[in-house]
Amino acid sequence: MLPKDSQRKRAFTLVELLLVLLIAGMFFGLILPQGVRYYERYRGALEAEKLLLFLSEKRREAFLAGKDLEVYSENGTLYLSDKSSYFPKEGSIELKRNFYFLATGTTDGGEVKYHYKGYTYVIEVEAPLAEFRMRIE
Repeated sequence: MLPKDSQRKRAFTLVELLLVLLIAGMFFGLILPQGVRYYERYRGALEAEKLLLFLSEKRREAFLAGKDLEVYSENGTLYLSDKSSYFPKEGSIELKRNFYFLATGTTDGGEVKYHYKGYTYVIEVEAPLAEFRMRIE
């Protein structure tokens, strides 16, 4: 027969369980806010990339149609002279100055700023060949 001590079942004490919960709570309390910030930054960058693709498509359309397109913004929305627009789901768009995608496939260059939850994404359209660059401020 086994001694009485070895027959007893082992279990965690209440203090040990509370200590594990305290450590886990501290870990999530420190990590979770940072994770939310990274997620918001990712969502903003994703929307800025969609805007960049929209601009690239409009540059191509101006060249293929042989028409100049003016790019301008009003009330946080991006507009083009062909009556198309880009309205972000969240955030706002701002231009320092209006610029053009020319029928020759070139541009006079410009800068588009997309503001999203404290982050500013800048899309630079460089003259003359309409090269796009995106950065975060």
